[in-house]
Amino acid sequence: MPERIAIKVLTSSDLTFFDTFYKRSNVGNQKAINLNADVFGKQFYPDYAEQSHGKNVEQAVSVTIYGPRAGKPYHFARSVTKKIKYKNWRLNGAAVPDPEGEEKRFDHLMVGDVAVIEFLGDAVPEAVRIVIVSSLDDSVLHSRLKGETPGGKKSMAAVTRPRLSQLASESGIELNHPIWALLEDSELEELLEQAHMGVEPAMRRLKERAGRRVTKADLKTARDRAERVGDDGEALAHQLLEDMVSEAKISGLTWTAIEDAAASWDFEVASPVPLRFDAKSTTRKFETPFHLSAAETVAASSVDVPYRIIRIYELTEDGASARVSNDINGFAASVLKSMESLPKGVLPEGFTVHPSALTWGEEVKIDRPDEPE
Repeated sequence: MPERIAIKVLTSSDLTFFDTFYKRSNVGNQKAINLNADVFGKQFYPDYAEQSHGKNVEQAVSVTIYGPRAGKPYHFARSVTKKIKYKNWRLNGAAVPDPEGEEKRFDHLMVGDVAVIEFLGDAVPEAVRIVIVSSLDDSVLHSRLKGETPGGKKSMAAVTRPRLSQLASESGIELNHPIWALLEDSELEELLEQAHMGVEPAMRRLKERAGRRVTKADLKTARDRAERVGDDGEALAHQLLEDMVSEAKISGLTWTAIEDAAASWDFEVASPVPLRFDAKSTTRKFETPFHLSAAETVAASSVDVPYRIIRIYELTEDGASARVSNDINGFAASVLKSMESLPKGVLPEGFTVHPSALTWGEEVKIDRPDEPE
């Protein structure tokens, strides 16, 4: 689905969309944000605009507002409308009250503040996400966003997500800023994913990113996400091994981690030879480093049972790619050997391993099965 994101400089009539402004203004009965036809109609929804020509249009949409300060998203329903005799479209309906428990949330908005608006829906708009950026709260970002619009009556301009991300980054906004709701920052997600494991280069890079303050909540969010990805990837790894069982490549498969949460590997196979497997999962590319705990390293160093890594990567709602390593027992033993020179009383909790340190089999695809009818 193509991106449909616009920067809208709010006029006095636009601000009537908010109940607090509508009640104290004297600009007629409008309770809507105007959507310039040259952007909404010509650029975002040209077919819809053509089909709507000569008609009164009212398209129901769900609306989510973020900002103007950090806080909870605010959800409600409104409509995108256009009347035959008018040129522009509107995000219309009853004036929006303050959210419950957040009285005066929109009180300090003023003419010239900015709304970054994303329209979701292919043939017609189905949902709208709005980030309000006020000049009082975010003077730098506000100025940069406003500078992207032509000015005058052309108060609305399309913007790409990469450009929006660049503007946000140049403004030095913090991690809890509402604008992140519309941004994709794969580097930030990857750094947080590694930082929650204490990877020093990732922590250093986070500090180098201008204006970023990493909070405990950020790291907790990254940890929770990593756990979800880990659980999901482990299930797909089990599916991969079950496929190997059905192909008679292995037998005697046990999902060890289900039976013993403290186990230092996820799966065991009885034949043709005993094997142990541990799944390491990511939504990112194969080359993304993974964490090997000290307990896993000790278990993998054993000469009794070969120990292998199942690397699950590019994990999505449809499935994932996977590669299985060769035995890592010798590698693990060498890692532990290098730790013998540590001062007495110092014990590492784990290691960050780049996939290039191991040898791997060919890539295979794992597709999630359809649910039975």
